[in-house]
Amino acid sequence: MYASVSLKCIYCQTPISASIAIPETTIGDETFTSDSQVIECDVCRRHYHAEIVNSGGVIDVSIQGVNAGDISVSHPEVIDGLVEATWDWRSDYDWYVNLTQKTVFQYFSVSFMSIRDMFTVRIDDRNQSEMLNRMLLVQCISCLEAYLSDTLIARVTTLPSLLAKLYEVDSTLRNEKILVSEFIADNDLPLKKSRVYLEGLVYHNIPKIEALYRQILDVSFEYGDGESKNVLFSAIQSRHDFVHRNGKTKETGDLRMIDKKYISRVLLVIEHLVGQIEARLKQIDEDDIPF
Repeated sequence: MYASVSLKCIYCQTPISASIAIPETTIGDETFTSDSQVIECDVCRRHYHAEIVNSGGVIDVSIQGVNAGDISVSHPEVIDGLVEATWDWRSDYDWYVNLTQKTVFQYFSVSFMSIRDMFTVRIDDRNQSEMLNRMLLVQCISCLEAYLSDTLIARVTTLPSLLAKLYEVDSTLRNEKILVSEFIADNDLPLKKSRVYLEGLVYHNIPKIEALYRQILDVSFEYGDGESKNVLFSAIQSRHDFVHRNGKTKETGDLRMIDKKYISRVLLVIEHLVGQIEARLKQIDEDDIPF
């Protein structure tokens, strides 16, 4: 789905009209989906960062530096021509189809290989090269988030003992009120509520996610050393600036500059962390096998 957003450039006062993609969700769903997009003024070329939130069909768009009352958003609709309806993307992504029924770790590994393959792309323009670097770093953190999310949700929602532990250790779910009549009508209600809750967590909030992994899965995060942990946390902050501030730091407004050597370091730290998690989960699974 797409919608049209209209505003006036705060720098040159030129009217701006742009098409934005609306993140998908289900009407009546208890959670929400969000996305971000950069809108450019055609005259002065200033960039505006738009945050799009879809709460069960209710669309909210906020743009940094622009008053909410000065932003107009049309009703979402499917726009013909933006997607080729007859094109089957699966024909070009055999690796994804083949991995669909395999493990979260395998999908993570293939995604990381794709990021490394992008290192071979030659771009002579410095500005474009730096833009690509920022995109690659964002993808690094996205891969980590997807792994942490899919792994936790898959285990909690398939093992009753872990589901019970989640309700025991997490204060939000522990204080969740469920009427007896609701539970009788739907015995899977605790499971459904836990899935909605886990899907709504911010998985680059490492301290929060690390606590859940430790308390529920008995998995501690191993970063290798203190420097590696600092590299990861710094990369997550950079990712935030790239996604939400178009690369500028909050403190000074300067553009964060990174190179492929830095991205390679982040890749190694994330691979080490995920590898340690996988090793621990495998050990736990083997210990649970009865004699």
